[in-house]
Amino acid sequence: MTLLLESTRVERVAAMTWRLLTAGELLTVEEARRFGVSTRTIQRDLAEISRVLAVRPDYAGRWLAPEEVRISLY
Repeated sequence: MTLLLESTRVERVAAMTWRLLTAGELLTVEEARRFGVSTRTIQRDLAEISRVLAVRPDYAGRWLAPEEVRISLY
């Protein structure tokens, strides 16, 4: 896990979008720790991402990207 100090919102959104597209999911609490912000900040950022990409939250604090929008690195 990498802690990015003094990340901007644009950097967070770009990094989380990349993670969603490659891994297919992320946890709100892990991203909050990674960026050193609150989980509410991450939720707001993910709400913005969901306006552009078909990602959705579940009840366990994860955000999921459907298979058809994911990018394979292999």
